[in-house]
Amino acid sequence: MGPPSPEDDADQIQNAKAVFSYLPCFGKPHADAGASGFHLPRLNDGKFASSGDDPANSTWFDTKGNSRVLVDLGRNTRISRINVYSWHSGALSPQRYTLWASDAGSPPDAEPADLSRSWKEVARVDTFPLGEGGKHGSSINSRSGGVGNYRYLLFDLSANKPEWSRSGFLSEIDVYAVGRKR
Repeated sequence: MGPPSPEDDADQIQNAKAVFSYLPCFGKPHADAGASGFHLPRLNDGKFASSGDDPANSTWFDTKGNSRVLVDLGRNTRISRINVYSWHSGALSPQRYTLWASDAGSPPDAEPADLSRSWKEVARVDTFPLGEGGKHGSSINSRSGGVGNYRYLLFDLSANKPEWSRSGFLSEIDVYAVGRKR
């Protein structure tokens, strides 16, 4: 899947309209996780953690349950691939999430327990079988070349360690449009 890229279609430099935000009624970003208001700029800055404990380049949530990250790409985009990167020295490296998407003109309600009424489920990801610690990556793509035409993505993230009230250490989320060189 390659390393994180500053040249994907959700990167701040490539697409100034791309915004990553958290939903405040779910897990909140840790105080050191780089949130700016409701925005999560570390998730689309093209950077990756430099070690297994790099809070300056990671975003994580204080939660015993789920956290939700809403991505607005600023326009409908024919998506070919979505890559998610995490790295931690222990239990916060694995990824467990469900990805939802929408091509609506405005973001559908992202708070209900049953998202299927307004969102399309794209994928379920679980890297826990890889074990704790180290670099984890997930890539959502399609054999047909396209995941779908969407403006909004919603990551519904489970807590990695509910007993610690912590989610995974996410470093970057890259979104590539069909035709974008990877």
